[in-house]
Formats: sequence, C-alpha cells, structure tokens
Amino acid sequence: MLVRLLICAAAVCHARAAVLRVGVVLGVNNDTVTALGSTSDEEQWVYKQAAAEIGAELAASGSSYTSALSSVFAGESDDPALVSAFLRKCAADGARIVVGPRSTPTLMAVLPLARSLGLVLVSPDSGVPPALLPAPRSNLFRLWPADTRQADALGQLLAQRTLARAVVLSRNDDSGVALAQAFAAHAFPGPPARGTLLAPVGYYNASLGPGVPSSIAAALRPLKAAVVAALAAKGAPPVALLCNCASEEVADILAELKQQGWPDSGAAGAAADGRFQLVLTDRSTPTRTVVDAAHLPIALALNVTGVLSRLARDGNPAYDSLMKRWHADGHTTPLFASAASTFDAIKVAARTLMQVGGKVNAADGATLAQLESAFAATAQQFYGVSGSMAVDAAGDLVRADYDVYQVQSDGWHVVDRINA
Repeated sequence: MLVRLLICAAAVCHARAAVLRVGVVLGVNNDTVTALGSTSDEEQWVYKQAAAEIGAELAASGSSYTSALSSVFAGESDDPALVSAFLRKCAADGARIVVGPRSTPTLMAVLPLARSLGLVLVSPDSGVPPALLPAPRSNLFRLWPADTRQADALGQLLAQRTLARAVVLSRNDDSGVALAQAFAAHAFPGPPARGTLLAPVGYYNASLGPGVPSSIAAALRPLKAAVVAALAAKGAPPVALLCNCASEEVADILAELKQQGWPDSGAAGAAADGRFQLVLTDRSTPTRTVVDAAHLPIALALNVTGVLSRLARDGNPAYDSLMKRWHADGHTTPLFASAASTFDAIKVAARTLMQVGGKVNAADGATLAQLESAFAATAQQFYGVSGSMAVDAAGDLVRADYDVYQVQSDGWHVVDRINA
C-alpha cells in the first residue's frame, strides 16, 4: 500500500552551526526497496542514489559540510494538512528548499504557506498548465514540461501518422483533466488546425479503486459509437484513441476495447485494417502487463504508440552512471522519467544550497529572493540524467523533448523523437 515518505536530507557544517537541509516528498511502497514495481519505488531508489552522490561531491570538494538523513511519513497521499506540517517542520529545522509535493492540488494549496515560511518548492513532475497556478509563484520551480508542451508533442505525433481524427479517454484527476483539456485546446485542433475531435473527452473516475474498470467501460462506449460512425464510410481516414491513463490501467483498457468490439481490437467481426490506432500519453507508458502474452496481440493490432518524456541518454555521463547502478541492482526495466526528474531535482536543490551556504547562513540568513535567484542560476547550469534543467522566467522547465515509442513483438521501443 502506497505511503508518502517525506525525507529531509541535511548537509551539516562542522565549522559552524549552519545546517543546509533539503526536504523531499517521495511516494514509497515500503522502507526496503527490493523488486521495484512502481514509479514511487523508483523514486525512493533515486533518492538514495542522489543522497550518496551529494555526500561524495561534498567529500571530493573538501567541503566542511557532510550529509545526514531524517524522515517522516505523511500517509498514503499528499494530504495538504500533513504536507503543511512537514513544511513548518522543515522551516523550523532550517530547511530552505523542498522537492515536492507531487499532487498538483496539494502543491497549489501549500504554495502560499511555503512562501510565508521562506521556502522554495521544486516539483519534479507537475505539468499543470502555468495559467492554472496561483500567484505569486516565484518560489515554485517545476522541472517537468507543462501539459501544453506534451499536448503539442501528441498533436505532432498524430499529424506525422496522418491521424486527423481522434477521440480521447482520460482519468478525471487533476493531471488527467489538465492534459486532456490542453490537448483539445492547444493541439487538436489548435493553431494551425491539425484535426478534429469526434466526441467530447471521455472521463472515467480514477478514484474508484477496484471499480475503475467498470468506469472505463462506461467512458469508452460513447467514444466507440463516434469511432464506428466515423469509419463507416468507404475510404474514411483513420481514427486515433488518445489514452491519458495510468500505466497500470492500460491493460484494462486494451481488454475492454476487445470486449466492446472496437475496430482492430481482435474481437470477432472486427477486421484489423489499420484504420484505428491507440496513442498513449506520457503517463500511460506501457508496462509489462501491456506487452505480456495476454495483451500483446491486441496492442500490436492497435499499433500502440505514444510519447514519453525523454531522458538524455546520448553521451551523458550522468545518465550512464545512474543506469549502470540501476542495472547493477538487478533491474531490467527502464527507469521512469519522473524518477530521473526527482533525482535531478534533489541534486539541483543540494547544489543551490552549497552555493548559498558558502556566502550566507542558510539556516537563518538567506532571503527567499536569494534562494529563488540561486536556484534558477544553478538549474541554468545543471545538466542531469533528464537533460538540461534550465528554467524560464516563470520557473518552468524550458526543455520539452519527448521520445516516440511503439509496441513491437518483443516489447516497446523508442522509434523517434519530438521537440515541443
């Protein structure tokens, strides 16, 4: 059962009383990471790797600071009350930068408190469109591309594949609704028009737990009717189903498409003629369950493809080093981009405080404006596992590179790249 682990990593200066601290919000399954099966487990793993690297950097530089670790559990989700209590504790202990929270509603709820406490918040995976964030927000940095950028990447992908008509299935949580609306408003049709949505977005209740599959089925039925009608005419152009769903839900969606008899799904009477394709968003990365023996035939028939926030794999020592350790620990699956972003966010936060700590007593003397300026400057110069961490004037990540992947007979593979 997922819990939220809020970790405060500290570098302690023996030469004086100043303490440099970074608060980190992580979602974990348990205290001991063994076989990793979820994004939150991966984030715990990269946290430990980042902590080790920070300690090594301090030692190699001859710094008087050393690293220490303290933690507090905040429950199963980013409860605003629990996160608020943690922010107050970090501020009281001298922490100045907090990585997280991840939940966008919680992030927006605690942002004013963080500002009043003099804290900088760093989100490694919040993509809600900038216009939806509260002001002022100069103490918030987001090291993940905004949903509007991913929506544009998806629009480019559909255009490349001559998919000029689409329907959309999406979770009804904060990130699901934001990305689905961004796609509809900015990419499809968007300026210039790339295509047409054949039906309103089909939202399903992501909070139902065991009841999610039935909610997915209900959301898919009207979308199927629109697709079947659109493909009825002889020579009609192909249609895409854009799926903005959690990775673990894609297998349920594939099974439901076959159960309902969607085109190309392998159901009786549904001929596979390539006129219907399934396109996945970043959050819907195909997991093992999508390419297992039960679901791979459906995925292949639907020509499943999608976009994935790109890691800087080419000629990047940071990526090579982290992945070497990842595989050395016995992991054969790819590292999620959100976990890599968490790793980079922790490193940027620590380096920011190393810089500020050499000039200002970060426990009680650095102003919020100094911290904001120092973080932006550090991020500007930082090239991590994810790539460049440079941010714009609003504090949002400038980079928006996406891998295009395709499900093939032996799994899913990166086949192209899109810059949005």
